[in-house]
Amino acid sequence: MFDDVKTRGGFASDAQLADALHLTRAQISAWRNGKSDLGTLVKLRILDVLGHNDVRSAVLSLLPERNRDTLIQEHLALVRRVAGHATAGRNADGTAADAAAPGNRLLAALSPRERERLEPHLAPVAMPLGQVVFRQGEPLTSVYLPTTAIFAIFHATADRAPLGVAVVGNEGMLGLSACIGEPHAARRAVVQGAGEAFRLSVEVARREFALAGAFQRALLRYTQALMAQMTQIALCVNHHTPRQQMCRWLLQTLSRQDSDDIRFSQKVFPDVLGAHAASALDELTSLEASGAVRCRPGSIRVLDRTAIEAAACECHSTLESEYGRIFGVA
Repeated sequence: MFDDVKTRGGFASDAQLADALHLTRAQISAWRNGKSDLGTLVKLRILDVLGHNDVRSAVLSLLPERNRDTLIQEHLALVRRVAGHATAGRNADGTAADAAAPGNRLLAALSPRERERLEPHLAPVAMPLGQVVFRQGEPLTSVYLPTTAIFAIFHATADRAPLGVAVVGNEGMLGLSACIGEPHAARRAVVQGAGEAFRLSVEVARREFALAGAFQRALLRYTQALMAQMTQIALCVNHHTPRQQMCRWLLQTLSRQDSDDIRFSQKVFPDVLGAHAASALDELTSLEASGAVRCRPGSIRVLDRTAIEAAACECHSTLESEYGRIFGVA
């Protein structure tokens, strides 16, 4: 089993895999030789990595109540890491890619030479939940290319509550306007889903964009996709019910993460639905009563995605189709 995990995760040695699983090489050796067994959390990590999703929920129930959420987040972080290793070897069309391809689609679209040029300037950073990345009107010094983090972009006026106008995950970039010379942030951006991103200085991003290569082409395609998302959300806010808007937001978030657990900052969450936040939260309570979701302070677990899709408007599916068309994904 360890050899299978090593192969799928791209780990070069037992030592690397042991480090990822928080084990010693002696523990791995003892398990291989039948001298000891592995703990529940390690087994859960291995099952997830190997894709045994039908076993996952059963094993989760075996975790101790104390620190359960922490343990779950630890194993999900490992799964994201291994998934990143496994998918790095393929492009979107299934063809072989450079082994160093990162977990952001814009960066993965670059040629090996272009990535090599950018890699010394890409700083991996942890993005904690609720962190304000940009404030409206402040100078832009860096852009962010998320790998596992999710950002929410808000627009506000003097007399109205902030409104969530876009979500940015590993398909895009935060701070896009800086690449074409805009010196200030047009909107506030907040970490909606904790994770990791690459930070790139505006100076380097502008220089790479000016070369008119794959980086520029990828950003122009993404600009079109981002504009489509903002337009669709504006339509959704004005024409669809709070329940439909809540379900659209749930689906948008799920499509950008590997888990059915959506974690959020309670200070930020109401703003994603703007003026309809109070009504949308009532709808969330209704969805929980129907068994579609389970809510806890700071988190929502989606239990029945089919029910959420049935209750949502067409906005999310429209955006998914548009993204597929723009990025050429079947």
